[in-house]
Amino acid sequence: LAALGVSYIVWRRPVVRAASPLSENPHTHARIRRNAISAGLCETVHMSFAGIDALKTFEVNFDDAVALENPLSLAVSHLRPTLLPGILSTASLNVRRGAECVRLFEIGPVFLPGNPPKEELRQAVVLAGKSRPDHFSDKARPADFFDLKGIVERILETSGRCSVPAEYVPAQVAVFESGASAAIMAGGATIGCMGRIASKVVAAFELPAALY
Repeated sequence: LAALGVSYIVWRRPVVRAASPLSENPHTHARIRRNAISAGLCETVHMSFAGIDALKTFEVNFDDAVALENPLSLAVSHLRPTLLPGILSTASLNVRRGAECVRLFEIGPVFLPGNPPKEELRQAVVLAGKSRPDHFSDKARPADFFDLKGIVERILETSGRCSVPAEYVPAQVAVFESGASAAIMAGGATIGCMGRIASKVVAAFELPAALY
């Protein structure tokens, strides 16, 4: 360009194409995000990585996680197979800074093994401490399983993606305490899980015993 000069550049009118309409997904995700915020949850955003220690804490088999070929450190050695390490780290930071009512959610991708790796968009919700901020008229009770269930029901009902009522079936999930977890079922398919976080995970993140 410097040798020939700008006069040698061929002039062409740029091609303008009409933008295609947004797919259903962005609208659905925005609606789910608004409903989570209206339920009193604060959104968190984290990097899409997980370390070896996090995989061990959540009992994730290394074969079920996508390893990076040249990670910067062991703390970011894999693409995350779950949203929990990031959102629990933020919950822990808030609790250690004195927050008494922690209500968080995250919507983001997780990665599963495959060629190429499979990417799925998921949502996580975490409740720690009190069910709501204290009011001068009374003190809030601790958050529990049914607070979480109410939030899940609200998100599902207003998402427009769940055409049948969800069912909550007792299930054993490694990250939750035994006897305090459930699978979320809709139309015969499992669409999620919920429960009280296992004590060993709570201890690893320095969180209150009652964490949902």
